[in-house]
Amino acid sequence: MNVYDKINELADALRNSNEMKEYIEIKKEVFKEPKNKETVNSFREKQIEVQQLVMQGKEDEAVKKEELLRQMYKILLENESIKKMFDAEVRFDVLVGDMYRILGEAIREAMED
Repeated sequence: MNVYDKINELADALRNSNEMKEYIEIKKEVFKEPKNKETVNSFREKQIEVQQLVMQGKEDEAVKKEELLRQMYKILLENESIKKMFDAEVRFDVLVGDMYRILGEAIREAMED
């Protein structure tokens, strides 16, 4: 068995999955509206900022920005197309997370003492 062939089959299966296709399709539709793209990208940048603050041990600053993020998220969810995109993104993320988990289990077997 050629592992690289199987990895390429997995990548093709991911590309052809309903989760990925749906997410890409909805995202393209949502981002046709420049304001949607700008707002979602701004939200994601703020998420990264909060993650960086937490990693730097700046919990107080992170907490303040998290509240702003929650408010932003509520506003974004009022836009039905953005809400659908976020829902599709979650389904895709679950699929990818499951893939990582399964691969991680196989790798751990090799790393065990």
